[in-house]
Amino acid sequence: MSDELNHIFESVSSQVRHAFSDPTGQKRSPYQQIKESTLGFVHAVDWKETWLIALLTTLLALLCFVLLTRRQTNMQCVLFVFLSVIVFTAENINNFLASHWTSFAKQPYFDKHGVFISTVLTGPLLIIMMTIVINLLRETVSLMIKSKRAEFRVKAKQYAKAEKEGKKDK
Repeated sequence: MSDELNHIFESVSSQVRHAFSDPTGQKRSPYQQIKESTLGFVHAVDWKETWLIALLTTLLALLCFVLLTRRQTNMQCVLFVFLSVIVFTAENINNFLASHWTSFAKQPYFDKHGVFISTVLTGPLLIIMMTIVINLLRETVSLMIKSKRAEFRVKAKQYAKAEKEGKKDK
């Protein structure tokens, strides 16, 4: 059993090493590989296309809206559900845009793996959703603190009242 586990472990670690090895054969750090891949992506996209500018502007406006409505818990919850639906349907959105890209883009950005839509749409939406979650957690903690303080005040009044009644009886 142990030899079989060792064999499986060696096989998996070999596959991981191969997956993260540099295909050019050069010795480059993973940081350099990520940097070069990111720069390649940034340079491959025409960021001056109207639809991309509109999408990025909408995402920025959405983030500002989330920050402005941070005290409105119901609005944040509705927005979170709405964004969740968009992220959940991203594959369908990607397939639709892949078949209609000629009507709005200069080049086909939408591949079958959804890398582009994940990078420019669902990634930022997930960051915005994480902002909402953090805000809701902060609001929850704040309400718990207020509740506990109110509970302590009530107990202090009850204790003071009991003390006062105890002195009258004597």
